[in-house]
Amino acid sequence: MMPLASVLSVARERQRLVSLAHIGVFGLGVLMILVAAFPDQSLQRRLENSVYGDDISQAYFAAWLRAKPDDHHLRLVLVRHQMHQGELLQAEGNLLPMLAVNGVQGRDRKEATLLLLELKKQKVWRAEPNSALFAQARTHYLQQLQTIAREEWDDKQLQEFAANALALNDKKLWLELNLRMLKAHPESWDNPRLENFAKQLLALGNHQRWLEINLLMLKAYPKTWDNPRLEDFANKLIALGKRKLALEMYARILKSSHNHSDEWYQRLAQLYLADGHYQTAAKMYFQALPYAASLEQRRRYFLAGLHILQSGNLLKESMVASETYLGSLASDAPTLRYLVKLSQGSNRLDLAEKYVSLLLKRHSA
Repeated sequence: MMPLASVLSVARERQRLVSLAHIGVFGLGVLMILVAAFPDQSLQRRLENSVYGDDISQAYFAAWLRAKPDDHHLRLVLVRHQMHQGELLQAEGNLLPMLAVNGVQGRDRKEATLLLLELKKQKVWRAEPNSALFAQARTHYLQQLQTIAREEWDDKQLQEFAANALALNDKKLWLELNLRMLKAHPESWDNPRLENFAKQLLALGNHQRWLEINLLMLKAYPKTWDNPRLEDFANKLIALGKRKLALEMYARILKSSHNHSDEWYQRLAQLYLADGHYQTAAKMYFQALPYAASLEQRRRYFLAGLHILQSGNLLKESMVASETYLGSLASDAPTLRYLVKLSQGSNRLDLAEKYVSLLLKRHSA
């Protein structure tokens, strides 16, 4: 059996035989032969199409760059190979000199910029979550993202930037990018995309922007707002203290609703009452009367309207309403007894006498 020292010696020899330096030198020699065999950069194109993870191709790229350090396109190919292999430091070392050169513009510069951003993102996700290294990598990535986001990018790329910003909890940048896209290309924001944006804003607690986006959707895509959606929006508005807008939503529902309209009148009445609009609140109950499903419901709406006027000390108006909206309740004993007391309390003895007469007439019938 070979002694351990001999084994280690042989292992070291093997390591030296396959070192990157040897491969590089060997690759450079082979490269010179291949360049002669494949002129007009046909070899470069073949190597660019090689499979990621191919160490030999990667060594060729490195050797080629030593011979042609200003070949920025080839440098990008090498960087992509290195990033695929997880060699982030080497990739960054090859990328930064290129970005430091003012002469690199156009497509190559954009690709280099995106590769550097991707490289920094990989550093974030390779770090242990909640570690100091993760926090540092996150900061570096977001700084780079904020810097390049100011440049001109298409909508698809900006969407990716925004998603990455949100994934790393940079809500300010996420919002900035989305508003920028919305302003630049509003036609590309269909209803589902706007709706998703609004949901994210609500989840993040940005209620003002959530409201603005919903009002934009309501204006741009009115046909998508059916009554359940309007009701949900109105309920959220109420929860946020936006009663005036909620009233507008319920009014829209009321205008388009053909069934159970009395429910919407009730909700409108409650909202108006909460804002101290006694007469309008009472009017909502009176307008619900034709939709009442039974005599008891009709009586409830009628008396609710009168109670609201009383609570606002609008006795004169309550007397006018009692005559205007009594209708079929003129033969309803509980309603007439209430009106007798209300008339007496309002010092309208003429009306009290009228309602007593109706009561007697009903009993004698």
